[in-house]
Amino acid sequence: MNVPLRQAENILRRVLQFSEQTGIINTVWKVAAKHKSIYGAMEDKAMDNQMIFGIQKALRSKIRAAFIPAQALSYSEAEHVGENRYELTGDWQTVTDSTALPQGTVFLKGTLCVPEDIVINDEYTDYLCVDIPNREGHVVIDGEHYQGHDNNRTRIPLRSEWAGKSLPLEILSYGKSRGFINGIGIERVDRIVENYYYSYMVAVEFYMLENKTRQSENTHIRVRVNSAIEASIKDLDVDAEGEALHASVKRAAETLKARLSEIDDGDVRGWVDFIGHTHIDVAWLWQLKDTVRKCGHTFPNMLRLMDEFPDFTFSCSQLQLMDYTKRYYPEVFEQIKERVKEGRWEIVGPMWVESDCNVVSGESLVRQVLYGVRFSEQEFGTRSKVAWLPDTFGFQPNMPQILKKSGTDFFYTYKLHWQHQNRFPYGMFRWQGLDGSEVVSSIAFNPGCYNGDPTPEQVREAKDRNLQNGVFDDVIFPYGHGDGGGGPTREMIEYARRLEDFPGLPRTRMERADTYFERLNEKRDELPVWFGELYIETHRGTLTTQGKMKRANRMAEIMYQNAEKLGVCAELLGAEPDWALLNEGWKTILLLQFHDILPGSSIHSVYAEDCAAGYEKIFALVKAFTEKLTASAGEGVFAACNFLSWTRDAVCEFTCPAAAIGAGETLVDADGNAVPCSVSEAGNGMARVVFEAKALPPLGMKAYSFAKATPVKGVCAAVTEKDGEITLETAQNIVTVDALGRLSRLYDKRAGREALSAPANDIRLFRDGPQGEDAWNIYDLYKKRPVDCEWDVKLALTENSAFRAVVHVEKRIEKCVVSQDIVVYQDSPVVDFKTKIDWQVRHTVMRVYFPANVKSQTAAYEVGFGTFLRPTIANTPYDQSKFEVCAHKFADLSEGDYGVSVINDCKYAHDCVDNTLGITLLRGTTHPDTMADLGEHEINYAIYPHTGDWRAAQTARKGHEFNNAATVLPAPAAAAQKLGGKGLLSVDNENIIVDTVKRAEDGNGYIVRAYECNGNRGTAALTFARALKAAAEVDLVEESPTAADFAGDTLRFAFTPYEIKTFRIQF
Repeated sequence: MNVPLRQAENILRRVLQFSEQTGIINTVWKVAAKHKSIYGAMEDKAMDNQMIFGIQKALRSKIRAAFIPAQALSYSEAEHVGENRYELTGDWQTVTDSTALPQGTVFLKGTLCVPEDIVINDEYTDYLCVDIPNREGHVVIDGEHYQGHDNNRTRIPLRSEWAGKSLPLEILSYGKSRGFINGIGIERVDRIVENYYYSYMVAVEFYMLENKTRQSENTHIRVRVNSAIEASIKDLDVDAEGEALHASVKRAAETLKARLSEIDDGDVRGWVDFIGHTHIDVAWLWQLKDTVRKCGHTFPNMLRLMDEFPDFTFSCSQLQLMDYTKRYYPEVFEQIKERVKEGRWEIVGPMWVESDCNVVSGESLVRQVLYGVRFSEQEFGTRSKVAWLPDTFGFQPNMPQILKKSGTDFFYTYKLHWQHQNRFPYGMFRWQGLDGSEVVSSIAFNPGCYNGDPTPEQVREAKDRNLQNGVFDDVIFPYGHGDGGGGPTREMIEYARRLEDFPGLPRTRMERADTYFERLNEKRDELPVWFGELYIETHRGTLTTQGKMKRANRMAEIMYQNAEKLGVCAELLGAEPDWALLNEGWKTILLLQFHDILPGSSIHSVYAEDCAAGYEKIFALVKAFTEKLTASAGEGVFAACNFLSWTRDAVCEFTCPAAAIGAGETLVDADGNAVPCSVSEAGNGMARVVFEAKALPPLGMKAYSFAKATPVKGVCAAVTEKDGEITLETAQNIVTVDALGRLSRLYDKRAGREALSAPANDIRLFRDGPQGEDAWNIYDLYKKRPVDCEWDVKLALTENSAFRAVVHVEKRIEKCVVSQDIVVYQDSPVVDFKTKIDWQVRHTVMRVYFPANVKSQTAAYEVGFGTFLRPTIANTPYDQSKFEVCAHKFADLSEGDYGVSVINDCKYAHDCVDNTLGITLLRGTTHPDTMADLGEHEINYAIYPHTGDWRAAQTARKGHEFNNAATVLPAPAAAAQKLGGKGLLSVDNENIIVDTVKRAEDGNGYIVRAYECNGNRGTAALTFARALKAAAEVDLVEESPTAADFAGDTLRFAFTPYEIKTFRIQF
């Protein structure tokens, strides 16, 4: 039945409206063309839409010229028990026409009988067909891990040398539901019909797109494309067979090509660069073990497409995935190496994984690049200059410097379009970091995000969405199935080839990412500049979700850097550290920093199994490394180790056998002087010792032991208890803890002023959600949904020793218990809040507030290798959207001569509204992990009132001290005597923090990395414990050496604000 034109048009319009409202599909035509739905109406003098559908259907039916089903297949269920490890759980059963494969993992096996007369030419090509809907997996032929299969990849190329052979066939197939087999066997494809089919479909899709968008300037093109299609099918005989069909189809193809080439569409069209890619989430809605088999499914597919399409290139990110492939699919890995040599397989990244870039430390970002670059250079002889992070949830403001000093000049993401309120203003720009470093960046606003599909509609939309059309007309377009891998398909490549110069559309080309960026770099001076952080307005919740993960990551980062410093000191004393242990541990740390793991947006099993096992391994490895270095200790000497680059006082804690403390003995220093300490039972015959260590040398230690001496007596604070409040007065402060466990007063005796404008340590709860992206998103509406908490609170003074006093607070409501030690010190103005929380609450946010008696336009927030200033009053929509922002160890509010810092050891979501600093402590999300954050949490934070601003008060150093407690290790007496009071190095400028001291990756000397922390410039000198034999400044991947100024034991250098300096030294 013919549908009248206007009636069909109205039907199409209603369908389009429905699809947009429901979000079922993005493009009605895509469904029509690729899933055989009813086509919309044609405009102009239109061919009948029923004819178009009929031709498409007829052509598709002719593509398969023959099919020979496989024989004697059998299958067995299996359990996926680990990375590329399976256990069969059932008997082998014969596959029949009615077989439905069960949910989960299944292995199929049989024999591939390849005919003697297989055909592989331009007219016909024979394939192995594996068509099992809604499942994916891989195919092993004659023992070779050969290709993956899924809904979009049912054809598997045959090799000519297989002709006439019977080869062992194994198929791994997994899915979330039962699945019937559509067909497994030898399929003969009519290439002549298929080639015309794709040309026909591209032309028809363009024509339908023009009708839908009705761009008046393209009316003549639409009419002429319609004429080209009509001319093409004029003599097409789809009912013919054999040579007659081929002759008909060839004429149709030649006519279509000729008529399209005659269409003049002007010169101003721009370019769309197709980048073949697949986004593989290392974990998300699946576990790490599933990602291993996604590598085994995806990467062989790309290799087979390269066999068939000489112009196809593929850009692959995340060296962790290449490491998986090398480990579990070595034959695939070797083929990849060959394609890399050819330039057709591009390694982009260059990071170990596409990591979180908000909460990881600056040094972790360096290691992400360092480990990725080294693997890439060692295995492939190449390194990427493109930072490829399409799906990461925000980016630190000093990241351009890290990239630039790692030889990474370019940056790509899509996620900046994931905004709630404010559209990011550029698609191409120069991203400038805190120190002024810049990387050329592209965030093209493409349909399909980073998983594009090269169709006429998406190509048109990519151009139309380019915010800088007319200035920068070259748009990057990553294409291929992603998130769970898959990558480009044969159909996508066929479309891409036909869109190269299609009239009415931008010109296109299949390209490498680095080539695109080199071309964009030619216009770098014309690109606008964006300074500082790249903020995502939706996924703010990931700064808090899965708090245990974030604490474990912070601990691991610090422990491994400390272990490296310890290892260097030990090696200089003649020990032989097992550096391989730390190398393996670092790789696991980096893996678990993936942007859907560390941010908290994965399923429960990722955290309960993968992360639990991962951090157990991480901490076991660093423990083994340390114990090997201290194995000879045993003389009752304890070394308090300071892993920071300045002299500090520290409260230290360790356990030892209670029997090791003799009657009348107390803790003494190396000179036999008693030090303030407290000893308590730790259970199982152990004693817990807490003491105050004074003047610990930079990157050095002091020795302590038990001996008979007069214990240090005294109290830290004068205590007053009145009306349910406890007031502690020390030499530094007057602190009052009120009946709710808040600080109702903090009087700074040194400055002679009140530090607070209202009670601090004010813990509040708010309703949060529920919502579809629970783990990811948090909106400012939660601040208008406070929970009225009637806390049951108990206070008690539990310690008042010579060096500290402790008030214990326990407060309860239903499903939440907060147990907190509020600690004041004799010699420090810092007030600590050592907090444990039993959290059983859902869809609720817990925050803590510190109203400061300070007024400032900006607050300072620590980020990786620097400090970033943000306004305290939200004047603009951009500022209003940043109601939770990322900070690492501290946030500070300072006037010119006074300020208040809030320091933490594992939290990241902060804000400062007017004069109140706040930290988000916990959330209670239920998607995708229904059990996220349930259980016990340890969260420590502190308030630091200070004279001067945050720079003068050295808040950056205080943040490091709070996070990096002096570690007490058993030490041989001889070593303790030799090293006591000495340090590995010192720095003469308070603006410089030496963050990393490690063995060089190539074993040639040691690496020292420092950064400027206060936004100042000047000169500094590093003085070492030994004379230097050689020194050179290097980049962050320990290459590109330049001469350094050193003499004797001293290395001098100049620095600029927030600059990172890295040196390779030899003693």
